[in-house]
This record gives sequence, C-alpha cells and structure tokens, in this order.
Amino acid sequence: MALVVLGVLWTLWFWPTPFSDFFLYWDEAGGTAAYERGGAGVLVFALVRRFLSAPQWAALFVNLSAAVFLLWLFWRCDTTRWRVFAHLGALYLLLITPYFALVQIDLIATACLAACWALLLRPPQGWPGWLSWGLGLSLGVAAVSTRPQFALTMSVLVGMLVVLWLALDSRRGTKVLLALSATLALVVAIGFSLDLWARYAAGTGERVRTSSAVTLYSGLLATEAGSWCGGWTPAASQAALEDRDKPLSTAMSERLAARPAGHWLGIIQCKLTRVVLLPRPFALFWLAPPGADAVSLDAEQRRRLDVVEALRPWERALYRLLTLAIYLGVVVIAIRRRRVGGLALVPIAWALSFWLVHLVFEAQERYFLATIALLPLLSALVSSVDASRRIQTRTSAS
Repeated sequence: MALVVLGVLWTLWFWPTPFSDFFLYWDEAGGTAAYERGGAGVLVFALVRRFLSAPQWAALFVNLSAAVFLLWLFWRCDTTRWRVFAHLGALYLLLITPYFALVQIDLIATACLAACWALLLRPPQGWPGWLSWGLGLSLGVAAVSTRPQFALTMSVLVGMLVVLWLALDSRRGTKVLLALSATLALVVAIGFSLDLWARYAAGTGERVRTSSAVTLYSGLLATEAGSWCGGWTPAASQAALEDRDKPLSTAMSERLAARPAGHWLGIIQCKLTRVVLLPRPFALFWLAPPGADAVSLDAEQRRRLDVVEALRPWERALYRLLTLAIYLGVVVIAIRRRRVGGLALVPIAWALSFWLVHLVFEAQERYFLATIALLPLLSALVSSVDASRRIQTRTSAS
C-alpha cells in the first residue's frame, strides 16, 4: 500500500514532463518516432497509451504494476523465516518511488527478468517443466529486447556460470548451472536479435554502430575523471561520430595509446567509487532534466525541485545503507547455502557481471536498478532451492 501511495503522491506533486530517453520512449509508443530502442517495454507503453494519454499517468500505471509484481515475487520466493530478502527488496522499491512517474523501461525490464529467474530456478509446483522453461525464456527475451545492455552483462554472467560449474559442480554430477547458462545464452541471442531486427525494420539500424560506440566512448574512451566519470556527455557522442568511419578496434587502440596508462587507471578508479561498487541513488535526480535542460521547468516546478534537492542527502544515505545491507545478504547466502554448490554464488556473479561491463561501458546510476533490485530475489531463490533439497534429502532418508 505504501508503494502505491508514494508513487501516486510523487507523480501528482511533481508531474514530470518526459525528456531525453523518456521522451523518446513516449514518442515511440505513440508512433510519432521511428523505433530506436525499448523493445517489449515500448510495446507495453504503446498499449497503455491507448487508454491513458497523459505520459505521467501511463508511466505511473506501468511502473506501479511492475513494482507490485516484483513485491509479490519477492514474497513468494522468499521462504526464509523472517523474509529478510523480501523486506530488503520492498525497501528498495520504496526508495525509488519518485522514478515511477517517468516513462522509463527499467522497471518493466527488471520485472520480466525477475520472473525469468524465478521460473528457471523455482518453477511453480504442478507446472510442466517445458511450460516453466518456455515462459521463463520468453520473459527473459522481453527483458533483453527492452534493455539491450542486459545482453552484455548476461553474456559475462553466462561465462561466469560455466566457470562455476567447471570449478564446483562438474564432479558432483549436478548440471543446474550448465542448463541455466545455456538458457541465458539463448535469452541473450534471441532478445538482442529481436531488438536489432526491430531497428532495421524501422530504418534506424544504421545507428546501431554509433549508439553502441557512444556507450563505450562515454564509459571509457572519451570520459574524464570527476563527478560524472563514465556518464554520457556531448563530447563523448562527438568523439564517437568522429571515429564512425574507422574500425572499432583501430579507433580504440588509437585513443588508448593517446593517453598514459595512469589516465585509464584513474578512470576505472573513479567509476568504481562513483557508480559501480556503491551506485548512488537516481530516483530524485531524474525527476527533472539535468543541467541546462532544466530551463523548461516552470516556477512551481523549480520550487518543488528545491525541495527535491534538500531531500537528496537523505536519499543518498538511505540508499547506501540499503545497498550495503543487500550486499551483506548476498555474502551470507554464499556462505550459508554452500551446500548447493556454485548456485550459491549466482547472486555474486550477477553483481560482478554488471560491475565488469560498466567499468568499461557507460555507467549511470539508473542502469543498476536491475542489479540491486534482483539481488534479494536471487538470494531468496538460492535459499529456497537449498531448503527444498534438504527436505527432499530427509524424505528420501526416511
């Protein structure tokens, strides 16, 4: 209930106007812009836009629905005594309620991926195996098509799962991690292919090379150490455009050779502390256009923005405490549930895959929504699998 109330209050109070990527998604959903990205998430907004013409109400409906579904999934999958992981997940969603008023696709993608994990690791009782697997695969594909960045992070994750299986599970005869890695590899291949097909069908396929390069230039090749290291800048986009006629390997080697090694180490260190290990909160930040774009705000919104700025230190403190608590829970699960072998390390591998990718590519705090939000769910799923196996062992022994 608190989630719904806070989401509605933030929307009514600030009433944010779509801008940047959020404006693009809304235009794509209305058919007034050619498809560039957004996948299944844009299709959801296109459907909702038929009934809710105001982007704020449409965003609230879609994001609240995704958040309530995530809450239900946290509660269903967490079989621990105090449901600690469900409460951690709920607190995280409460902290990002200001983000519900924006036409963003992060929550849709996160909800789809959460359902994919749940169906693959703990399918509902009584369901045929093929049904759980097929539905999990489909929802994973929807998540990757919505957020193509998942294709990179999940590709790294697949490699980690194979290594974990070889190191910990291959001699024990369990093939859970191997089957999981094969399924996730299929999710990545199909989801990314669908997004790519949609871009070419819309006539925007030629922008894939440039848009993909921009994430690399923003994240590493054309960024500077500072408060926005690894984030998007006009300079990074311009650098990517200047190099668009060069092979990517050539452009990378030239730019890497142009600066000393100390510069690149400084960039990595800056990204580690700014956004990767302990990502900063993002919900209040994105209520209004950052920087010069904020001139589009009216006087009342400016006054409300002052209130938002006053709240941000509190948001930052609570967000970091909660993130640390979630990380601690992941470590505890890895230690206490080691009976399930490599599966106990899946939450850690999930976080590491995001960290490794975003040390190189563009890193913004909102990109880590799925990382942090799904860690409690994955921890709960590992705990549930362990508990189920222990029950099966006792039943077999008796």
